[in-house]
Amino acid sequence: RVALTHWVGQLGKVFDAAAWRYLLSANGDLVIRTVLLSLSLALLNERGARLGTLTLAANQVLMQFYLLVATLIDGVSLGAEVYVGRAVGAGNAAALRHVVRRGAVMALYWGSLIAAVVAVVPGVYLPLMTTTPELIVEARRYWPWQVTLPLAGVWAFLWDGVYFGSTRTRALRNSMIVSAALFVPSVFGFGALWGNHGLWLALVLQLFARTGTLTLGWPALAASVEARGSRG
Repeated sequence: RVALTHWVGQLGKVFDAAAWRYLLSANGDLVIRTVLLSLSLALLNERGARLGTLTLAANQVLMQFYLLVATLIDGVSLGAEVYVGRAVGAGNAAALRHVVRRGAVMALYWGSLIAAVVAVVPGVYLPLMTTTPELIVEARRYWPWQVTLPLAGVWAFLWDGVYFGSTRTRALRNSMIVSAALFVPSVFGFGALWGNHGLWLALVLQLFARTGTLTLGWPALAASVEARGSRG
């Protein structure tokens, strides 16, 4: 009878309405964030296509490399996510601040290392992706942006890990809404002024916008964990 009572109690937790509402809300936030991120990259490709087939092809080669680099710098996000989750779950604000400080140092070194590697590999990477000399030359024109992106993106990825680990998905959603709203006029405006360079500049600025908006939310996140710890 004791075992049955325990099993029924555990089953009740599975169907807890409040928990399901929180889960569905978090998933909804992440869907919005992901859709906006995907649409931003799609808009960059669409505007690049208007600059000619050679530029469009170069952007595709560069975008594949950017996604590879994003996978590498995402390690910062994953590392922060695990330890932030532990600190937030324990209500330990001191541990949370320690994780964020250490994560910032790791982001600085890791982003700089990847940027340094990226700076010296175009002669190896581009011939692996295409045998067309004109396309290689076109892609190399915009390679400096590939060096800039790890330095700009690693901070946004770090904050992603912090907010994912603390399950503050609404902040991630709101950050992407603001960043996408800034990205759209930047793509059109900078693209008109500087062509394809302007499109990549808009992507860099979107990463900085993500970093800035999530940084602004950090004091509230730390204060909420501290308040939770003092109550616990």
